[in-house]
Amino acid sequence: MRSAEDIVSLYRQRLRERSPFINQMEEVRRHYNGDVVVPLPELDELEKPAVANLIAQGIEQFSMRVASVMPDVSFPALHPGIQASEDKAYDRRMATLGWWDMNRMPIKMRRRARYMTAYGSSPITISPVSLDPNDRRAIPFWRPRNPIANYRDWE
Repeated sequence: MRSAEDIVSLYRQRLRERSPFINQMEEVRRHYNGDVVVPLPELDELEKPAVANLIAQGIEQFSMRVASVMPDVSFPALHPGIQASEDKAYDRRMATLGWWDMNRMPIKMRRRARYMTAYGSSPITISPVSLDPNDRRAIPFWRPRNPIANYRDWE
């Protein structure tokens, strides 16, 4: 079992190793949000630049294209040809698709595709219970995580 000090040192080591990638993600985020100033000396103060934000447009279009197709799951029967085994495999598949429906997976897949397109990673957290104490459903809950904030939230 690792001690708390070992875990903290391992975390800090991973943060140092990944800091160049996180800095690149921050740069993409600034461009995506329009926080980067484009110097255009030929315009006076009253004119607004007519520069399209191609990064944001490219990320949005590509990620929506990626997320437009939901993956399919298959659960093969443990004993093919036996009806009880095939029924259980069907039930497993339908339960998983039901969990995805209750988790609003198309919306979460759009966010994950956006993270993957922009940052090159798309972490998620799957928890057995909801963060909402009023939600009593006994299903796994998917939560897409922001790749930039994965290590910065703990500092």
